[in-house]
Amino acid sequence: MMLPSGAKAERNERLKDASWMEFAKPRLTEDDMAVLADIGAILYRDGLKRRMGGG
Repeated sequence: MMLPSGAKAERNERLKDASWMEFAKPRLTEDDMAVLADIGAILYRDGLKRRMGGG
């Protein structure tokens, strides 16, 4: 699937923003990682909902 260049850039930016978790992984517990992933998912869904005009 080919993404438009704007969507590709946005995806790459999100991946770069989330990459800090990989560097912090040795210092975080599995529970810490799960909580951070849940928070990220909530923020992502909220942003997606806003972009789609739902809130």
